[in-house]
Amino acid sequence: MDESDANAVAGSQPKNNQGTSIFREYDEMNRLVREIDAQNGETRY
Repeated sequence: MDESDANAVAGSQPKNNQGTSIFREYDEMNRLVREIDAQNGETRY
């Protein structure tokens, strides 16, 4: 009998081009300057 677990991938999150769900970039003074979300949407600060 072959049963698949419907919740097996419940905890997995989509990944962006960097391979993460959220990619954060900081400047030299550790200030957040850019975020890339799982759909590769970019936010600059």
